[in-house]
Amino acid sequence: MFCFYACFLFGQNPDSDIAFMQQKLRAFDYNAVIEAAEKALANPDRYRTDQLINIHEMKAVAHYSKSELLDAKASFIEILKLDSLRTLDPIQTSPKIIEFFDTVKDEFEHEKAAETISPPEERVVRDTVFVVRQTLGDYKKSIPASLLFPGTGHVLMGEKKRGIIVTAISALTLSSAIYATDLTRRRENRYLSAINDADIAASYTPYNSAYKTRNALWTAFAAIWLYTQVDLIYFHSDRQATKLALQPAPDNSALCLVNLQIRF
Repeated sequence: MFCFYACFLFGQNPDSDIAFMQQKLRAFDYNAVIEAAEKALANPDRYRTDQLINIHEMKAVAHYSKSELLDAKASFIEILKLDSLRTLDPIQTSPKIIEFFDTVKDEFEHEKAAETISPPEERVVRDTVFVVRQTLGDYKKSIPASLLFPGTGHVLMGEKKRGIIVTAISALTLSSAIYATDLTRRRENRYLSAINDADIAASYTPYNSAYKTRNALWTAFAAIWLYTQVDLIYFHSDRQATKLALQPAPDNSALCLVNLQIRF
């Protein structure tokens, strides 16, 4: 009788429809949420834009909780079509769902940007050609080392002070990121094992803090790694003595050979 009465009420009023789905979501009745959302979305003209976004969001959360990631992604994409700047409430939403939504949002924005950018116009550049010979020195050894760990390449190239500083900062950042990753994992397990509301609220803040710290540290290490490679490849030579010599081409044409030597 109750189920019949609930089904009869559903669809009579948009606000009551959403309240019904919210009630089922809080009760972890994900199948009921999905079924109600699909019925509501079959008649989208009955709802305001903000109500449609709420329906899609509850449907996405229900799918994600059932490990139906493709369906959850599809619902999140529908949200972004309605509001491309949409964000999820970190108080009401699990960090894992927020992370998944942010990934979908990045992919959506990337695909949208790719559709609007027209292919570059082909240009034929005609200019005097120079043959450049550059002595690479220890680049063959330093670049692989730098790729493995930032700072070591500078040491091999003779910039010991700069290399030691970068290596120390990289090691400190990497070790902190590894520790933060382990701490996040332990706090996540504590958060997921919480049962009552008090334990969930008490464990969420430490977990969320560790989660953000972990991401910030890994981002910082990636930035250091990228800066180190760019500095080594593009700016190291500017700090070294260079020797530039112009020679006529062997066939006595107007072409010149430029012999560029970088001394390390």
